[in-house]
Amino acid sequence: MMMQSTQTLPEVVVLDTNFFIALEEAGLPSILEKLEDFCSDVGMVVFTPDSVPKSDVPSKFRQLREKIPKYVRLKVVNRNSRFWKKTALDAFKNRLIRADKDPADIDVIVLAREFYAKGKVVAVVSDDEGVARAVNELSEFKGIQHFSCGAFLSVLAATAREEYQAILDDAVEKVFRKTWSYKRRTRRYIDLKLLAEDFLDTARFVRSAVKRQALQASAALVDPTAVLEPTNYFEQLVLLLNGCSEAREENNIYEAEQAEIRVTLEAPKILSQIRDLEMREIAQKYMHSVLFEHHTWMFQGYQQRQEIVQALVHIQSCLTHLKFIDVATEALENLLALRGLLFLLLGQIDSALESFESIAVSEDQPMSTVQLLGLIVALVAKERFQEAMKLVRRYPDLKEGLIDSIRGYSNIAFHRGQQRLAMNLLEFLILTFQKDVELVLSAAERLFILSRYRPDVPRKETYLALRKLLGKKYQDNTRKSVKRAWQQAVPIEIGLLNDKNYTKGFTARELEELRAFQGPYYVFEIRKFEEQNLMHVFVWNEPLACGWRHIISLDYYPAFEKTFSFKYMSGTITKISRKTKTDPDIIRGTIHVKNPVIQVTLFAATW
Repeated sequence: MMMQSTQTLPEVVVLDTNFFIALEEAGLPSILEKLEDFCSDVGMVVFTPDSVPKSDVPSKFRQLREKIPKYVRLKVVNRNSRFWKKTALDAFKNRLIRADKDPADIDVIVLAREFYAKGKVVAVVSDDEGVARAVNELSEFKGIQHFSCGAFLSVLAATAREEYQAILDDAVEKVFRKTWSYKRRTRRYIDLKLLAEDFLDTARFVRSAVKRQALQASAALVDPTAVLEPTNYFEQLVLLLNGCSEAREENNIYEAEQAEIRVTLEAPKILSQIRDLEMREIAQKYMHSVLFEHHTWMFQGYQQRQEIVQALVHIQSCLTHLKFIDVATEALENLLALRGLLFLLLGQIDSALESFESIAVSEDQPMSTVQLLGLIVALVAKERFQEAMKLVRRYPDLKEGLIDSIRGYSNIAFHRGQQRLAMNLLEFLILTFQKDVELVLSAAERLFILSRYRPDVPRKETYLALRKLLGKKYQDNTRKSVKRAWQQAVPIEIGLLNDKNYTKGFTARELEELRAFQGPYYVFEIRKFEEQNLMHVFVWNEPLACGWRHIISLDYYPAFEKTFSFKYMSGTITKISRKTKTDPDIIRGTIHVKNPVIQVTLFAATW
């Protein structure tokens, strides 16, 4: 069983300004001075946009801004180009980056895309969540890698020549510790996929740091009778644990599980042979750090495959190994919060609340954004709306990020079958923030569509709020009959509906209605009928404002499986039939589609 493939080492790296700030705050100006040497040594070229931001960089970094051109290549980015403006608009619409406030962030991702278009393997290095999400979520940037600042230095440390190892290893540790506190202060949007990537970065750093400590400790043992034996046994332990990393390199989950079993059986025997107590303690810590990384990787693999129970098993293993190693409090907080969010997807609300409430909160250590999101979702799941509203009002500066995070999590919940939870979350947003029309409009549109599928869920006051927010968009034609003209028009070649030769026999009104069958469609549910090799896709058609059942060959299931919304690019509608007495109320009729080609306009959330 194979996991997702590992990343290829980038040829071109585009650095965000916060990378330079991280080096400055960590007291590492020498890294900047030697950065080009480190990178060229492993075949990388580093760039940064020529327009280093001014408004959002503190005054104490002005001297740093003057240094950057001496050590890193600058590249001009044209902010008047069509692509820059389109990227800025897409990022704004998806509330990733506001170009008016952060135009330099748009520069970073646009510059990366320019190099990628030339056939280069490209990575963006940034601790900014908006930049990270844009690279991960906007389709134009698919194929471009993203590294946190600490992760990028970790890659350099793992690939650089021996003479650079000490300085890079030291830099990795200092920058990672700065990154943890930086993200805790600045995180506004909770993206579970990026949160999982953060854990893997953390795990790699912890393992590397502990191994370095172990090697230094073994080298410091001056008694020859104490040197050889502990060092040899430590080397045996390293070789045993290398089985876990080799399985990861091969992306083989089965071999990774076998490697862990071998470690469980053999490691205690090896550890018992190490006589020096300090060395044994460090060796044990190294073993736990490797297994922490191992289970983090396993968790990430299962979360990508949407297998929640298995992902939770590995989260729990991570928490176990975390007790034996030193990491920042933020890492533990996020791990507990992520466990709670996964419990919610399984409907285990009490376990989720317990997980969130186990995170310590004090004046010195206020509630993190991840914990806040988790508690709000858990309270809404228990339908304790008033308590959730009080929590939100205590953190007004987090409002926009929380709205987006809750809406995103509701998509995940719906995709995982937690329909009531998904709709309750959207309902909570609308009732709490209905005066912030711009912020909750997309949540209102989403809830209106889902309420066509589950009309029993929203409260009466929510329907009133929806009517007010949506106006003319609040329309449902599902109860109307299927028009005879549509039935007479079949077969309809969807891909030819913009071809004048094909459509010359239709009136303008008929043509407008037929084109509406292209979509967009929002997916409610997919039912498989394997004996007939068919699937029934229950959808909401936005232009026609009604529900439909599409009957399609089961061969096309992979294309629809992880789709929230789509448009037909081509295919043939072979039959349009009216709803029968036994059909569900959510559909206006049934459409048979042959050889469909779809364009996915919204993927199901991959947490």
